[in-house]
Amino acid sequence: MKGRTFITIILSIVSYGLMVSANLDRSQTILWSPERKLVWDDFQGVLDKKVLLANGLEAPKARPDSSKSYSYSEAAAYCSHAIMFNSTQTRDSIIFEVKNVFNKEKSWKSTTTDHILNHEQRHFDLGEVFARRFRKYIIDSLTVKNMSKVNTIFNRFMQADREEQLKYDSLTVHSENIEMQEIYNQRIDSMLHELELYAPTKFSKSLR
Repeated sequence: MKGRTFITIILSIVSYGLMVSANLDRSQTILWSPERKLVWDDFQGVLDKKVLLANGLEAPKARPDSSKSYSYSEAAAYCSHAIMFNSTQTRDSIIFEVKNVFNKEKSWKSTTTDHILNHEQRHFDLGEVFARRFRKYIIDSLTVKNMSKVNTIFNRFMQADREEQLKYDSLTVHSENIEMQEIYNQRIDSMLHELELYAPTKFSKSLR
C-alpha cells in the first residue's frame, strides 16, 4: 500500500519567539548535528527591526567605553531555527520525522566574537533538546487514541521551548553573564546526553 502523508507541521522558533512558517528552503537551512557547529558565515540574514520589536529587543549600537569600540547589545546576533514535524501512514505503522534546523536567511550578526557565537549555538542546541523531548513523547506515549491531539501536543512542546529560550537569554543576559553562560553550556550538554536515545530524526511507530 502506497504511503500517504497526513500531518505536516513547520514552526519556526526564533531565539526569542515563535513564528509560523509555511515553507523553508532546504538550501537555506542546516540540520542540527553534534558534528556540525554553527559558524558566523551561516548567519546570512539582515537585521529585522520588526522581529526585534516583537521580542522586546534593541537594535545593535555602540556603547561608550574607553576603547570606543563596538560593545555587545541584545541583538548583536540572532539565531532562527525551526522544529519541523511530519508523518506518513503506511499499512500498519506511521513514519515520523522531527527535525531541528537552522534558518540562514533569518539569522543575522553584527559581531563575530566567539562567546556570542557559542551563545547562539546554544539556542540551536536548546531547540534540539525540545525536538528530542517531542520524539520521546511520540515513541513512549503517543497512542492511536490520542493521535488526533498530536498537533496540540506539539504546540505545547514548542511553547515550552520558547519559554526556555527566553529564560536562557534572561539568565545569561544574552551571553554577557559568563558564569551563567558556562552553567548553561554544561546543562544543555547534559540534557542532550540524557536524550541521546531520541537523537534519530526519523523513526516508525506501530499502529497496533
